[in-house]
Amino acid sequence: MPSTGRTIEDLGKRDWSLKVRGGELVAAKTIPYDGVLTYTTEDKFISRRRNSQANLSVREVVRMYHEKSDTESLFDQLYADAKEIIDSVPGDSSTEADE
Repeated sequence: MPSTGRTIEDLGKRDWSLKVRGGELVAAKTIPYDGVLTYTTEDKFISRRRNSQANLSVREVVRMYHEKSDTESLFDQLYADAKEIIDSVPGDSSTEADE
């Protein structure tokens, strides 16, 4: 996953990270020899066989990250941090559906 954007949490090089890139929330984990498992709010097509998912709400991305990673952070704090960063992106309204 590219290093651009604002990191909410990064659990290590080959572990999960939760970032906001260009107003979109991305939870991703590198899978050796397989690619990157991604959950994102981005409106894009992702092949079903990869198990990645796009077009999710902010709440859904944070939920997937919280359930699948070994984070010690509370769901509510991750969600609040993600919303705060996304809401600070000028002209972005991607979290309105989560309210």
